[in-house]
Amino acid sequence: MNYIKLILVIAFAFNFLTCSKRDVRINDIIIKQSGDQTIYSYEKGRLLYNNGVPILYLSGNNYEMGYQYGILLKDDIRKIVKNITEIKKIYISQQPFYYRLFSNNYINHKLNKISSRLPEKYIEELKGISDGSGVDIKDLLFINISGNIIQGRCASIISSDNGNIIHGRNFDLIPHFLSDYFVIVNYNGENQNSYTNFGIISYIGCFQGMNNKGISISLNYGEGAYNKKYNGIPIGFKIREILEINCNLDEVNNYIKENKNDEPGSILSICSFNENSGRIYDLYEKEKVFTEYNIEKNKPIYEFNAIFNNRRLDDNYTLSKKYLSFDVGQYGNNTSREYHAEKIILENNDNYNKNFLFNFLQNTDFYNYKHFIGSGNYLTISNEFTLFSLIFDYNNRSVYFSKGNSYAGNGKIYKYNIDNQDILTFRDEDMLYLSEEISIFNTWFAKYQIASLKNQKKELKTLFNSDDKEIFPQKIVASYVFYINNKKYIDKTTVLYYLNKGIELFPNYYLFHSLKGGFFNKDKDYKKAIEEYEKALNCEIIFEFSKTSLYYRLFEVCKKSHLDEKRDYYKEKFIESYNENRLKYKIPKYMEKKYKEINTVNLK
Repeated sequence: MNYIKLILVIAFAFNFLTCSKRDVRINDIIIKQSGDQTIYSYEKGRLLYNNGVPILYLSGNNYEMGYQYGILLKDDIRKIVKNITEIKKIYISQQPFYYRLFSNNYINHKLNKISSRLPEKYIEELKGISDGSGVDIKDLLFINISGNIIQGRCASIISSDNGNIIHGRNFDLIPHFLSDYFVIVNYNGENQNSYTNFGIISYIGCFQGMNNKGISISLNYGEGAYNKKYNGIPIGFKIREILEINCNLDEVNNYIKENKNDEPGSILSICSFNENSGRIYDLYEKEKVFTEYNIEKNKPIYEFNAIFNNRRLDDNYTLSKKYLSFDVGQYGNNTSREYHAEKIILENNDNYNKNFLFNFLQNTDFYNYKHFIGSGNYLTISNEFTLFSLIFDYNNRSVYFSKGNSYAGNGKIYKYNIDNQDILTFRDEDMLYLSEEISIFNTWFAKYQIASLKNQKKELKTLFNSDDKEIFPQKIVASYVFYINNKKYIDKTTVLYYLNKGIELFPNYYLFHSLKGGFFNKDKDYKKAIEEYEKALNCEIIFEFSKTSLYYRLFEVCKKSHLDEKRDYYKEKFIESYNENRLKYKIPKYMEKKYKEINTVNLK
């Protein structure tokens, strides 16, 4: 830039900042000051920032809306794409040579396979974003389709306030920095419903949104076994299409019936505010079933990640035993959250209004442990992976939301006005969110996520030490996993220090005794392994899947130790538990294999 140009730009900026009422045009973007609000316009698209949140208004055909998106949010699109592609490249570069040879081909093959199922209109929109922002469309496709590869854990709940339906949602995903790219996008496409997407910059599918006909949707991944045969529209784009073309629950139901499911199991919570009704759909393979919200009974319906959950469907486990994996349906991230959901519902005595929903979505308890920070595996309703929290309240023309790098359910809550797009602070952060404990954890966890995603072993090594005073379950589990996979970077003393701290701080929770048993088992100290595994089994907090797994581990270790009586006892316990649970859940293949082996092995 020459000096004359620089002087003109500075003069221009000074004139703008001193409240000139004239419109400013920079690179085809018109910048207009309206009171305290700066509005950026390009053709039929507009961008403004309110409380630091970008709000986009897009109009026209898909390519035009994409181009407006790309022009108006160019810098942010480039930043998020750079962050994600950098992580992908670094991760690939640190893999073994034989993996690096084929990784790009595999990723491109996967992208092509999924993108071929995208309706052409969305491909056109991505082309528009690419042309407007200057970002390669392949990078945009990677971000838009990786949602079918990387699955998050979320919470969705349908309730009512003064007789009007409301819809709550926590959005849990990694990496943490995605919350820095939160965006509200208002789509006004040609010949379709207008709708608002509450999502992540550059992702044009929808994980949570609401249209102008009063239909809201949120997605929870169902964690059914992956099945490549079911190749419908990728779920984020299916949700978007539902919002664009459907006006009531009958139309939504017909759309779902007529369109194929895609590979992962999906759980959709859908409300029709104009009909004052809602449903939770379970979609997997050929199955498409729903649970109806009964506003007369006034009991909330909710789900986390257990597809075809018998708690909702009450179908004598007919579908869960075909599709819901045992290690999903009876493991902590679903079992513990369900426990607290039921507890909160019971404690609220039929008063399931907005305040109930806020309290539900910000709960961080884990059984008798209050505020179980850094849970390690989505064990609490608001957790270290919760990036956004939302409540759709169409009848009051509002969407309440909070965002953060973790524990968003506990963060500052904003009220978004559907009609004028104003954003006001509704409620300040709770004391937990502002606590030193959360701050310390977030600092460590941000470093850990990036180092893990980039496979940076030397950086990971610096995050663990044997005199650490800042202990969280997530850190304990991470130290153990790091040790098992990278013994040269972390020593036994450090790992044992973390495991013992876990047992000291959380004596009722089985996990740290179980991991310590695994540590000694790897070290071939079978006597100590048996002691720790048995202590784990006797803990108050243990899940059915974990028990079954421990029975098998104890069988194996006792067999190696020639403890015949104990070996036979744990063999029978494993078989008994296996047979009981296969009537309710789909048993993972590796456990099926163990069951067959244990039934054929000659123990004498």
